[in-house]
Amino acid sequence: MTATVVPVNRDKLAAMMRVQGVSGRQLATAAGYRSPTHVQRLVRGEAGVVGSDPARRIALYLGVEVDDLA
Repeated sequence: MTATVVPVNRDKLAAMMRVQGVSGRQLATAAGYRSPTHVQRLVRGEAGVVGSDPARRIALYLGVEVDDLA
């Protein structure tokens, strides 16, 4: 069984974070990550996907739909 991944558009994510005043650490905590490293990698474009569960948590925290992250 493979884990489902969700693509994340770095520019959209960075813009949502900036507009809402959300830090990488805050978003990482909301996503369930122990450190902000993965969120930082997403924003820098070094990673382009997240698992479906963290994606749902990120979307919920930002008040958007999961599809809005792509």
